Amino acid sequence: MIKIQVLFLLIILSIEICYSLIPIERNAQSSVLVDKKLFFLGGTSSKPAAFPLDQILYLDVSKPFNTAVPPFEVLNISIPFRSTFATAFLSPQKDVIYLFGGSMWDVNTNAYNYNKSVLYSFNLENNEWTIPTTNGIAPEHRRTINGVINNENGKFYVFSGHIDYFTGANNSRALNDMNIFDTISLTWSKGPIENAPLPRKVRGAILENRYYHSAVLTSDERIVIFGGCRNDRPVLNQLAVLNTKVVPYEWSIPTSAPPLPLTTHSHSATLVGNYMFINFGEIYPKNDSLIQKPFFYILDARNFAWVEQYEPRSTNSPDNAKKINIILGIVVGFSVVSIAAYLGYKYFKKQKVHRHAEQAKHCVSYN
Repeated sequence: MIKIQVLFLLIILSIEICYSLIPIERNAQSSVLVDKKLFFLGGTSSKPAAFPLDQILYLDVSKPFNTAVPPFEVLNISIPFRSTFATAFLSPQKDVIYLFGGSMWDVNTNAYNYNKSVLYSFNLENNEWTIPTTNGIAPEHRRTINGVINNENGKFYVFSGHIDYFTGANNSRALNDMNIFDTISLTWSKGPIENAPLPRKVRGAILENRYYHSAVLTSDERIVIFGGCRNDRPVLNQLAVLNTKVVPYEWSIPTSAPPLPLTTHSHSATLVGNYMFINFGEIYPKNDSLIQKPFFYILDARNFAWVEQYEPRSTNSPDNAKKINIILGIVVGFSVVSIAAYLGYKYFKKQKVHRHAEQAKHCVSYN
């Protein structure tokens, strides 16, 4: 009986417990922030040969760490297929991770499978993968995409993408449609424009065209892009910022303190508070001595400085310390006023009793 209980405990531990590791290099993975955990799904390892992954990594961003030794952990629950060049997004309720599109391979045979569903969901409460039953017409399969979700209305938007080249040269083409997925009603729909949108006039710095780059939207409505390549070579300005609060929009090139990180492409980028986390990817120029490094760059989006030591916002931050001091001041002030009022009440009550006693003494008659 004891052996059975121990075995049962080991099974539970093998399912639920994660373990720290030094991850292998990878590119074309998906990333999504869930509360204080940054998840990485799939990707391709290019050493010794291109090999798609079904692994799920995560990083606890509630704790400080150095980018040279980031505390990655891996879940013992994998993606039900090998996934690359997909996009992941979180439901507004923060209980489901959706994985849309990308290239997919069978876990057991490693055979490419184009017939799998275009959308999968990972329930964070029971750690189960399922294929959602959706309404409307689901979009055709595509790769090299990135989408965004509006948490106010629960709608996920994804534009363009590329028909997977593994289906054959005749079917290899770029797409120019907008697809919308309503996470509340689980319904697919097309955007109002099914042809490519017209270019918008912008001012400021002139940038090269690029692909395999990343982008995040900051809280002050700036779009920060990083990396990418053009014609299999690195872009000239790997870091650029688009200000969307001015008309017309304006590009600028931040002047970052050296040394700048290696130029990467096919990485993932996620905004964590005021920081842009740039993870994994491939580098230019290629250098075998750097292949095994888990490329990890953090950009402070407030001043565009590269950060090696990550310090999450905590009760020790200046803003929180100021709030705590204000609260303590209010509490102490209220306490002082309360004590003074109480002492005053006791004093006046004592004086009142004393006066009544004096009056009573004078009123007493002796026969």
